[in-house]
Amino acid sequence: MFCEMEIIFENQFVIFLFDKENSIFSEVWKSETADMPTEEAKNVLIKLIEFLNFYKPTRYLSDAKFLFRTISPEMQRWADENIAAVAVKNGLMHFARIIPDDFFTQISMIQFSEEKNLSKIENQFFKDTNEAIKWLCEK
Repeated sequence: MFCEMEIIFENQFVIFLFDKENSIFSEVWKSETADMPTEEAKNVLIKLIEFLNFYKPTRYLSDAKFLFRTISPEMQRWADENIAAVAVKNGLMHFARIIPDDFFTQISMIQFSEEKNLSKIENQFFKDTNEAIKWLCEK
């Protein structure tokens, strides 16, 4: 489904990719997130803001099946005010998320989708990456 996913950033915790033809920004979280310090998480998210401002995607795929950390209410608010607001302003309309098996991480992701700015974007949760991609490409 992806024509050309280009890796635009990678570190030990996450890979960011962009499909220009389909205007899909993708993040793939790695299992090392279990040991990711909060400050490092914020640094990754600040880098994400830069990419959202540059690429201005209309679709977003978050592959969090290996995300092994909950998102605290404080971090949810910070991300909503600093990331989701930028994404909405830049035209993001559809957000597909691959959810992890960890129950507590799932709950924090669902709570995050209900934040003020993120709730303006069509959110859908998936267990299967191909289904998420299909859904995004149909939008």
